[in-house]
Amino acid sequence: MLRFLRQASNFRTLALLAPLALALAACAPHKPTQSGFLTEAPVTATETAYTAALIDPVEFRPVGRTPDSVKPEDVAALTAAYEAELRAAFGKRFTLVDKPGPGVLRVRAAITGYTLANPAWNAVSLAVPIGPRNGGISTEAEVLDSRSGQLLASLSQGFNGHIWNSKPGDMFDRDGHAQSGFRQHAQALVEELPL
Repeated sequence: MLRFLRQASNFRTLALLAPLALALAACAPHKPTQSGFLTEAPVTATETAYTAALIDPVEFRPVGRTPDSVKPEDVAALTAAYEAELRAAFGKRFTLVDKPGPGVLRVRAAITGYTLANPAWNAVSLAVPIGPRNGGISTEAEVLDSRSGQLLASLSQGFNGHIWNSKPGDMFDRDGHAQSGFRQHAQALVEELPL
């Protein structure tokens, strides 16, 4: 009898852990990429006092993980969303401008990979242990002196949507995880500045 109870207890434990294992296994990770977009120069410190930032339009340079069928409307929405997050992050610290000049940073960024969440699948995954289909992104971004081109910060990052790094509702919004990733990547770029 004791042996039967131990086996039943092990079965229950496995049944409870299976959805978590499937969820983790279902996510092929987005990783940092090297698309050739970033400036090939060492990051250097600067004595310049920067008060403004010029945000270039975000580019799409797919070298990382992307859907089998890349849709132009998805790419347009994602590049606009990343640019908006860069504007928000840099706008907290700098005046946003539309021309280079003295004391102006130039921010360049590219989306190098993306996947979108599958809201219907994810809703079912809450009841059935099939593992969610979350979204994610890979980005490359850099900050330069807008006049000299001196490289001040450079980042290549991957972001994979999970319940612990996104809002709970992101799994039910096709680009919810991408939005969370863009927000985190934009803030990380600001924090990378040696100013």
